[in-house]
Amino acid sequence: RFQSQESPSAWSRKKYPRGPKARRMSATSGLLSALREGSKLFITYGGTETQLIYEAGVELPDFCAFDAVMKEPETLASIHGSFVALAARKKCGIICDAATWRAQRPYVEKLGYDLREVLTKCVEEQRSLVREVEVDALISAEIGPRGDGYVVEDAMTPEEAETYHETQVAILKACGVDCASALTMTYASEAIGIARAANKVGLPLIVGCTLETDGRLPDGSTLADFVAAVDAATDASPLCFLVNCCHPTHCADVFARAAREPWFNRLRGIRANASDKSHEELDKMTELDAGDPGAFGKSLADFHNTFGFTLLGGCCGSNLEHITAILDHIQP
Repeated sequence: RFQSQESPSAWSRKKYPRGPKARRMSATSGLLSALREGSKLFITYGGTETQLIYEAGVELPDFCAFDAVMKEPETLASIHGSFVALAARKKCGIICDAATWRAQRPYVEKLGYDLREVLTKCVEEQRSLVREVEVDALISAEIGPRGDGYVVEDAMTPEEAETYHETQVAILKACGVDCASALTMTYASEAIGIARAANKVGLPLIVGCTLETDGRLPDGSTLADFVAAVDAATDASPLCFLVNCCHPTHCADVFARAAREPWFNRLRGIRANASDKSHEELDKMTELDAGDPGAFGKSLADFHNTFGFTLLGGCCGSNLEHITAILDHIQP
């Protein structure tokens, strides 16, 4: 019979990490639990792509923010670093999402990159931002839809979506992210496929869908339909849900009507657009509409106070001023 030459204590150290690594694992587990339960306030970045394009003057082919990480990493690190500093100053949590919303094989290879190299570099950039900062951060990575984030194009079945996204999800898991954020989902089947792929490799997942000005998803379904469909098809595997890429005025009535329904407890927050324009109007714009940062901040703070939302942040058109306004209204 084989007998290990290592002492029991040495074996224990290998199986059960100690020191900084163990403390990091414990802290991450606690933050993920707090996110799922809504027991801690987290902020997110603003509109990464719109900040790069309109504020930093960076060209993003096909809205691929990962291209900026590969070519101008200092620019994006400066943008994201300001949000990390804000979270540290305000003593709240932050979801540090890598700029991988478009980092899927077809988009990556179209620009001449290797998928694993892109994902690894994007994740490492996020990790470097918090390495020397005392802040409660979860290193995450964005997963976007296969098609347009505003309309349903060539809808996939859950099985097709799982196959399409599973490589990106598996690499992100191997990169050591704490979780991932599936954002701007326009219909349930694609979100189901991503959630199944993430669950298969043990990657905690936040699922976000977008709403039109009528409070429905681009495919016409309701927010309640979306959450119910994803949870039913995945044994409720996602950490939580959020709404993203829509203005607070587009979803306030939806939240108010649903606040007492059981499924609403799965909704943790919103990453809102700065502009109150429709997706169709935004698509036609050639200049940035940053809206009113103060009113934006008050709206999301009101969602926090009224509905208990604890995951608050920005999407298109928003920047540090918008996210700061949220916290100033919550923590004056």
